[in-house]
Amino acid sequence: MSIQSNTDQAEQSIAIGEAISEAFSPLFSNFKTAIKFTLLPSISLIVMMGIGIYFISMIAPNSATIEQEISPLFFIGQLFFFLLGYLIFCQFYAAWVRFIFLGENSATETFLLKLNKRHLLLTGKGLLLGIGSYIVFIIVIAIFILAAALIFFGGEVLSLQFDNYSPSAIGGMIFLIFPIMLFVMAFFTAIVLKLSYVFPATALDEPYSFSMSWAHTKTQGFKIFISFFVLYLIISFAAGILMTILGGIFSVVLFTSGDIFQAENPADILTSTSTILLVVPLYFGVMIFSLLAMIPFINMHNYCFATNTGWQSSKEITERFS
Repeated sequence: MSIQSNTDQAEQSIAIGEAISEAFSPLFSNFKTAIKFTLLPSISLIVMMGIGIYFISMIAPNSATIEQEISPLFFIGQLFFFLLGYLIFCQFYAAWVRFIFLGENSATETFLLKLNKRHLLLTGKGLLLGIGSYIVFIIVIAIFILAAALIFFGGEVLSLQFDNYSPSAIGGMIFLIFPIMLFVMAFFTAIVLKLSYVFPATALDEPYSFSMSWAHTKTQGFKIFISFFVLYLIISFAAGILMTILGGIFSVVLFTSGDIFQAENPADILTSTSTILLVVPLYFGVMIFSLLAMIPFINMHNYCFATNTGWQSSKEITERFS
């Protein structure tokens, strides 16, 4: 079923309870496929980590000179690895979306060297929406902070001399701004979600714009936000418990592995016995778990997208994976 593009409103309204259910049911009924889809991205991320450590060792062969030598290239390196990691996630995202809607289950589509146009489009649209919304958010927050400062301190605030103001006045301003910031964050999150239907459409190679996404989510913004907020609380609670356990194991491994801390060269750390036998397997497990934890959010987004755009009814999705 193609997307209903000749409309200025949602084809159907989502149900919060059904959205929560659809977040988990495709994952549980296709858990082996989900694991399969996480393997290659996790391996790519581990290789990327290794390259990053080697890159550091090339810049600063001795650990005593790392801080002095790494600073000029640190930002460039961070940006490169961020973009590479985001591309890996876009491959994983596109593969899962196409599996849910089209039944494609080839794990090789998540291999980094099989990048194609849809992955680049997903990355570009993600960066556009993310950077654009972040800039607007910072501007709005700055305006609220300036307005609150003018209310509490008057025109003298423009001098930026805060030493003359009492801590109680500053605390009162913070007390006023904090709930406003929470509201603005929630509002911007809802806006981003209303514009985010371009991502599953791009993964499905469907022509789709931000304006079409906005039209299809008309009157649906609050339900979408609440659905994702509830799912976030559920996943955060479960992930918090598991990550605490894994973090404890990881810490014990690190502090009982003397060869890691004795190594001065980052390349020696990378090739140490503890890294190969303990750190890499643990990191691999954490990567798989992290990608699996993202699937419920992708599933919920798929449900909202399918319901609001008329691409495919939730009943058809449920019947396919029941």
